[in-house]
Amino acid sequence: MLKGVNKRIIEVCETGNEYFEKVLLFVSPEHSNISESKLVKQAQRYVELIKKSDSLSGLYNQTRKPIPRRQLLIGVVVCAIVLIAGMVLYNLR
Repeated sequence: MLKGVNKRIIEVCETGNEYFEKVLLFVSPEHSNISESKLVKQAQRYVELIKKSDSLSGLYNQTRKPIPRRQLLIGVVVCAIVLIAGMVLYNLR
């Protein structure tokens, strides 16, 4: 539900999210002359887009374990050795 529309700000009161009760959308100055109905429609589309992306975020929002320092160091050393060996072999040609 939209509470009100101003020339510069659109306030959306129904977000469909338990954490956020309203959304404020600030209209960019170059689009402030667009009709109120078109701004309302765009605001509704944008909030729906946020709702859809929020429902998908659970798929990607898994906690990642940090790589242990020892494994990271071994990986860096192996990459350096491969890089140096490649440079040496390239120069032998």
